[in-house]
Amino acid sequence: MDCNEEFYDEIKPVIPRPKPMKVLVLGLPRTALCAALKQLGMNPYHFSEISRNKNNKHFQLWLKAVQAKYDGLEEPFKGGDFDQILWNYDAVTDDPCCLFVEELITAYPNAKVILTVRPREEWLRSMQQTILKILSWRSWHILCFLDREFMGPYQALLNRTTAVLSQGRLPYKPSAYPALVESFDKHNDNVRNAVPTERLLEFESSQGWDPLCKFLGLPVPDGKYPHLNHARDLMRLEDSLYWARWYWVAQRMAKRAGVAVLVLLAALYLNSIPRFSSRAFPARWSADGILVAESSPASALSHQKGCLNTNGSQNAEPIVRSITWIGQYLPRTVSEGEHLQKMARKGSRVDLPLVLNIGAPPGEGHEAWYHNVDPSTSGNCWS
Repeated sequence: MDCNEEFYDEIKPVIPRPKPMKVLVLGLPRTALCAALKQLGMNPYHFSEISRNKNNKHFQLWLKAVQAKYDGLEEPFKGGDFDQILWNYDAVTDDPCCLFVEELITAYPNAKVILTVRPREEWLRSMQQTILKILSWRSWHILCFLDREFMGPYQALLNRTTAVLSQGRLPYKPSAYPALVESFDKHNDNVRNAVPTERLLEFESSQGWDPLCKFLGLPVPDGKYPHLNHARDLMRLEDSLYWARWYWVAQRMAKRAGVAVLVLLAALYLNSIPRFSSRAFPARWSADGILVAESSPASALSHQKGCLNTNGSQNAEPIVRSITWIGQYLPRTVSEGEHLQKMARKGSRVDLPLVLNIGAPPGEGHEAWYHNVDPSTSGNCWS
């Protein structure tokens, strides 16, 4: 998959399928003819389509199918189960479709079957230069851990399907090469035995258009037969995808780091704010319009009764029996007290919080804020 290509949108499968399955290309990876089928007007399914269908969970669906068949987990896929994935494609190629020979032949009995072949040593060499090399990258574990949205399921499926061919051995280890070649031969024989001769074409890309188009009953297109997906081209795409996902991880981590920094700054800021209980705090109204807590709760002021009494006097010294925390801390300007005292002298209703220094001598200490202030007339109280 080209890293610049978009993922398909999530879409619900249409069942029954809107068009018939025409061709099953069941050769192993590195033998497929996806580009040629596209040029013939078909819509073939290839491993790259699994990547593009990330939002439709194709990685997870195929891994479930592989594990059901080869690991005995859950019920094996059969018949219409494959249409949950392949419903809008009319041809299949490549891994992991090639691992479901009997199942796909049974599910799509009218589809023609093509076995793509090449010399076994040449096939192994191509695998070593591409898929096995990709699986040998040491940073896979880190990237898959950080990118569980895409690279995690991508690597899980690629590793599991290749392990089928390596017969459980680490596929990129030289000790697995004999098992890979053995699986190559057994797979080709299995396809030959499973498909009637009239329904099967053994095809090698060096043969070009003629045998392929004759078998499919299609006219030979203009131009040369496409020889794409060379090892160097595939590795270039895989390398681009690999680093694109690392870039995605870096962006996400940077975003999270930014959020973490903001949270940390907020925590440090909030940590500088004292914690308040719901008990009453004795206080007095200072000349600069600030409610100031007495240094001692046992102060005589705490026993005085009365409410805020503005009386329209500029020098009013209101007596507050107690102030109870009922509001939320909010930062305010230094002039807040003067503004509120001015509003109180005018007899206006003040629906704003006031500053209260708690647990410290007058004029010092921490600030808290109180709501529901209504110093509009004589006798009104702070609450």
